[in-house]
Amino acid sequence: MPECAFCDSTNKLSAEHIWSDWMRDLFPTKNFRCLRRNPAGEVENHWVKPSLDFSAKVVCKPCNEGWMSNLESQHAKPAMRDLIIGKCDMPITQSQARSIAVFAFKTAVVIDHLRREESFYSREIRHDFARSLRLPIAFQVWCAGYLPMGSGRVTSVYYEHPTNAGDGLKLHVCTFAVGHFAFQTVASKYFGPSISFSSKSGFDHLSVPLWPEIPSGFVWPAGDVLRSPGQFEAFAERWEVIEPPRY
Repeated sequence: MPECAFCDSTNKLSAEHIWSDWMRDLFPTKNFRCLRRNPAGEVENHWVKPSLDFSAKVVCKPCNEGWMSNLESQHAKPAMRDLIIGKCDMPITQSQARSIAVFAFKTAVVIDHLRREESFYSREIRHDFARSLRLPIAFQVWCAGYLPMGSGRVTSVYYEHPTNAGDGLKLHVCTFAVGHFAFQTVASKYFGPSISFSSKSGFDHLSVPLWPEIPSGFVWPAGDVLRSPGQFEAFAERWEVIEPPRY
């Protein structure tokens, strides 16, 4: 039987909502669309529902009703609610940024497990996160404002980038939007010396680095916002080409 995404339980898995119940309550009369891509980045399926009722059976009940429930109430909702409903001129502290980042990592792992293949995230990292909410070193988060209201979107893409040294860099990029708030996670695996890399320019005025460190004194939102589903998808795919790695 499949194992829980966050522990070694092989008991019957429960449904973890991609968009949390409290998010659904913010928009009770809106239609929401989910776009899912395969590891090659091709559109695999999409759905439209009258509420944010999308779930993935990839976690056990004790995880779902225990530490994951606490993550929602103690981190995600307090840190994200006002951003989702579109409040502006809001300072985001480093503590708030970390709360968003732990929700973002949990989401990226759950989305990754929908593939039913070997997880991009090691078992050790996932289990450690469940115990401590410790985020892995090779994990970054950006956030952006999202203009279209009444939609929930998630795009999960995998990339492999060779380097000039002949080694390799693998990325999992998960881009998530609800209401007026979007975040993007980038998890990386290096096969060679440690390197520094960045996406091609073009979205610097639309997003701000959230984790591992948010700019001091940052006030939400970051300049302009993502103005359409098409722009959201372009943002989601911005890591298809990266700036040359720096060793």
